[in-house]
Amino acid sequence: SIAGFARRFLPVGMTIKQLYEVVLLRRRSSGQKLKEDLALERASAEARVARFQEETKQFQRTLAEERARSEAEQSELDKCHRALSLQRAASSARVQEAEALTKEQRRADS
Repeated sequence: SIAGFARRFLPVGMTIKQLYEVVLLRRRSSGQKLKEDLALERASAEARVARFQEETKQFQRTLAEERARSEAEQSELDKCHRALSLQRAASSARVQEAEALTKEQRRADS
Protein backbone atom coordinates (compact mmCIF):
# COMPACT_ATOMS: atom_id res chain seq x y z
CA SER A 1 0.00 0.00 0.00
CA ILE A 2 0.97 3.61 -0.38
CA ALA A 3 0.97 4.15 3.38
CA GLY A 4 3.34 1.18 3.86
CA PHE A 5 5.61 2.45 1.11
CA ALA A 6 5.61 5.99 2.52
CA ARG A 7 6.38 4.75 6.05
CA ARG A 8 9.57 3.12 4.84
CA PHE A 9 10.84 6.49 3.60
CA LEU A 10 9.43 8.71 6.34
CA PRO A 11 11.86 10.14 8.86
CA VAL A 12 11.46 8.44 12.24
CA GLY A 13 8.46 9.77 14.14
CA MET A 14 6.95 11.65 11.17
CA THR A 15 3.38 10.95 10.13
CA ILE A 16 2.15 10.91 6.57
CA LYS A 17 0.18 14.07 7.33
CA GLN A 18 3.34 15.83 8.55
CA LEU A 19 5.21 14.71 5.45
CA TYR A 20 2.37 16.02 3.30
CA GLU A 21 2.53 19.37 5.11
CA VAL A 22 6.31 19.53 4.60
CA VAL A 23 5.90 18.77 0.90
CA LEU A 24 3.19 21.43 0.59
CA LEU A 25 5.36 23.93 2.44
CA ARG A 26 8.31 23.19 0.16
CA ARG A 27 6.13 23.42 -2.90
CA ARG A 28 4.73 26.76 -1.73
CA SER A 29 8.17 28.06 -0.84
CA SER A 30 9.58 26.94 -4.19
CA GLY A 31 6.62 28.64 -5.88
CA GLN A 32 7.34 31.78 -3.88
CA LYS A 33 11.02 31.50 -4.77
CA LEU A 34 10.09 31.20 -8.42
CA LYS A 35 7.90 34.29 -8.15
CA GLU A 36 10.74 36.18 -6.46
CA ASP A 37 13.21 35.02 -9.11
CA LEU A 38 10.84 36.10 -11.86
CA ALA A 39 10.31 39.47 -10.17
CA LEU A 40 14.08 39.97 -9.93
CA GLU A 41 14.55 38.97 -13.55
CA ARG A 42 11.79 41.35 -14.62
CA ALA A 43 13.30 44.20 -12.59
CA SER A 44 16.70 43.46 -14.12
CA ALA A 45 15.22 43.42 -17.62
CA GLU A 46 13.37 46.68 -16.97
CA ALA A 47 16.62 48.25 -15.72
CA ARG A 48 18.42 47.08 -18.87
CA VAL A 49 15.64 48.53 -21.04
CA ALA A 50 15.77 51.84 -19.14
CA ARG A 51 19.56 51.95 -19.48
CA PHE A 52 19.31 51.20 -23.21
CA GLN A 53 16.67 53.91 -23.64
CA GLU A 54 18.88 56.43 -21.82
CA GLU A 55 21.88 55.44 -23.94
CA THR A 56 19.74 55.82 -27.05
CA LYS A 57 18.63 59.31 -25.95
CA GLN A 58 22.25 60.27 -25.23
CA PHE A 59 23.31 58.96 -28.64
CA GLN A 60 20.52 60.94 -30.32
CA ARG A 61 21.59 64.11 -28.46
CA THR A 62 25.21 63.56 -29.47
CA LEU A 63 24.17 62.87 -33.04
CA ALA A 64 22.10 66.08 -33.14
CA GLU A 65 25.04 68.07 -31.73
CA GLU A 66 27.42 66.57 -34.28
CA ARG A 67 24.94 67.26 -37.09
CA ALA A 68 24.56 70.89 -35.97
CA ARG A 69 28.35 71.28 -35.73
CA SER A 70 28.81 69.72 -39.16
CA GLU A 71 26.17 72.01 -40.69
CA ALA A 72 27.85 75.05 -39.11
CA GLU A 73 31.23 73.96 -40.46
CA GLN A 74 29.73 73.36 -43.90
CA SER A 75 28.14 76.82 -43.81
CA GLU A 76 31.51 78.34 -42.90
CA LEU A 77 33.19 76.41 -45.73
CA ASP A 78 30.54 77.65 -48.17
CA LYS A 79 31.17 81.26 -47.07
CA CYS A 80 34.92 80.80 -47.52
CA HIS A 81 34.39 79.25 -50.95
CA ARG A 82 32.19 82.17 -52.04
CA ALA A 83 34.73 84.69 -50.73
CA LEU A 84 37.54 82.87 -52.55
CA SER A 85 35.54 82.82 -55.76
CA LEU A 86 34.91 86.57 -55.45
CA GLN A 87 38.61 87.22 -54.79
CA ARG A 88 39.57 85.08 -57.78
CA ALA A 89 37.11 86.96 -60.01
CA ALA A 90 38.39 90.32 -58.75
CA SER A 91 41.99 89.24 -59.25
CA SER A 92 41.19 88.03 -62.76
CA ALA A 93 39.52 91.35 -63.55
CA ARG A 94 42.58 93.28 -62.29
CA VAL A 95 44.88 91.09 -64.40
CA GLN A 96 42.74 91.72 -67.52
CA GLU A 97 42.70 95.44 -66.76
CA ALA A 98 46.49 95.49 -66.34
CA GLU A 99 46.92 93.58 -69.63
CA ALA A 100 44.64 96.04 -71.40
CA LEU A 101 46.61 99.00 -69.98
CA THR A 102 49.88 97.36 -71.04
CA LYS A 103 48.57 96.90 -74.61
CA GLU A 104 47.43 100.53 -74.72
CA GLN A 105 50.80 101.71 -73.40
CA ARG A 106 52.61 99.69 -76.09
CA ARG A 107 50.41 101.18 -78.81
CA ALA A 108 51.00 104.66 -77.49
CA ASP A 109 54.75 104.06 -77.43
CA SER A 110 54.90 102.84 -80.98
